[in-house]
Amino acid sequence: MLIMSHKSWSYLPVNTWWMRPFSFINKKQEVDIKEQYNRFKVRGFDLTVRFNNKNQLLLCNNRTDYKYDSEQLLNDLSWIDSRTDCYVRVTLEDNKNKDRFIEFCKMLESNFKHIKFFGGCDYYNEPIYYFEHFPNYVESNFTTKSSAKSHNSILKSTFKDKDILILSFVNYV
Repeated sequence: MLIMSHKSWSYLPVNTWWMRPFSFINKKQEVDIKEQYNRFKVRGFDLTVRFNNKNQLLLCNNRTDYKYDSEQLLNDLSWIDSRTDCYVRVTLEDNKNKDRFIEFCKMLESNFKHIKFFGGCDYYNEPIYYFEHFPNYVESNFTTKSSAKSHNSILKSTFKDKDILILSFVNYV
């Protein structure tokens, strides 16, 4: 079983000042992608996106947008692709811009040949795009560090029959 980080890019700062007081609610990771991979042996990443009114790609989680541009994301994905042993789940945060999301998913598949993409669903798990891979996974969604600290290692030993275990706060395994 491999470990996947839930909301992998949520370690980033929020994009709007008015979300700062609430950013702890949507934060599921404390370290960047490279540290998740190198230090905590994460081999799966969770990418949640939406498109704004200008059709620009935004990294997000529950309506919280993160300070990150598409070039930085492409650099991260290139780095992940060069590892050759990773999965990335791709989710559309809302039901808007489904055509743009399909284009985005096709671009990911054509440009990052070593990443095993899966998901392609909206936030309610309704399929929008069908990727080749569909691993057997279980997902935890602990909202606090203390919950993750006390439960992540239990989950890891309990769900050994799954391909992927998706965890919040991977630094507490």
